[in-house]
Amino acid sequence: MTRKEAGKQASGGPMETLEGLGIGYYRSDASGTFVDINECGAQMLGYSSGEMKGKITTLDTNVSLEYREKLKKQAEADGFVSSFVSPTRRKDGSVFYAEWSIRRLTDDGDRLLGYEGVFRDVSEQHAQAKKQQELVEKLRLANEWLASLSHVQEDLLSALGHDLKTPPGIVLGFCELLLRGRYGPLHQEQERPLRAIHRNTGQLTEMLELLLDFSRFLRSLDLTPVAPYPLNTILVKTQDRLLKEARQRKVKLSGSVEADVMTSVPPMVLESLLEHAIRNSIFLCEESGEVIFAGEQTAKKVHLVIIMPEQHEERPPAHRLLSIFFATPPPQPGSSEHMPYRLGFAAARYLATFVNGQMTAKQAGERGAEVRLTLPGA
Repeated sequence: MTRKEAGKQASGGPMETLEGLGIGYYRSDASGTFVDINECGAQMLGYSSGEMKGKITTLDTNVSLEYREKLKKQAEADGFVSSFVSPTRRKDGSVFYAEWSIRRLTDDGDRLLGYEGVFRDVSEQHAQAKKQQELVEKLRLANEWLASLSHVQEDLLSALGHDLKTPPGIVLGFCELLLRGRYGPLHQEQERPLRAIHRNTGQLTEMLELLLDFSRFLRSLDLTPVAPYPLNTILVKTQDRLLKEARQRKVKLSGSVEADVMTSVPPMVLESLLEHAIRNSIFLCEESGEVIFAGEQTAKKVHLVIIMPEQHEERPPAHRLLSIFFATPPPQPGSSEHMPYRLGFAAARYLATFVNGQMTAKQAGERGAEVRLTLPGA
């Protein structure tokens, strides 16, 4: 026995290989009648090979005549059709999906003798592909709906901005006219409440502007995943930007994050998130105090800890720290002037949740607080 013959015997021959792989083989004559089919292929079609040879035609197993004609035209033009999926009928009338590869058989004069091909049952893969296609279509419709909703939100914000700012503007205008004596002199007991109305209406306008700006910012965010980058890069950049505010309150910013602590949060989101968190830490910290930063990376998560060992006397309790949306910084030493409102820790917490992270707070010592920010890592 030669080496080639031994190899053929070991492999069991092409037909046995097809049987072992669950692949059907067939050959038909020019009329489409099966003249040969292996047992695997016959079983897929619900027959035995003996039942099919010379008795069953490809028309009996075909579901769509229109699709069949298209395939025949392609086979006539190219000589073969490979890896096409079509519904196929079994002996009992049930339908399954098969993947076919066929070629046209001709004589020396290019006269059609029949067809030869292989096929396999891909019903499970077809069902999965159909589910994926349905999911893609649902996502497409959802994206269209979100785009439409985004336009409606923009129109609504513009309308709200105009409608909600108009009444306070009128109140402020009349208060100023009254305080200037436009409608006659004011008594002292009238001036005090009027100034309170003017002050609080102005504060309401500030809060409204902040809310509208924050809503527009959220709409502008691009949450497309980004390549991992060091968290400390954005942290240092944000600290530098807020250094002037820290110096005004004589607050020291200390600590850092190791260079190998990586996050995948889009920088635009992270910068805004850290700005709100750091700025509020500076406001809440006791004057001449310190805000300490530390970071670490665990499995797929990044943790940034912000510690204020001592907060000023008017600090909120730790359990309310993250629920404050509008924060008023303490006035400059020796001044009783109202400082402009800023967005509180609640805005930072919202942004953290927006990027699949979270923010928690707890008391640290008698007068301190610790805020922990957890974000997606690399």
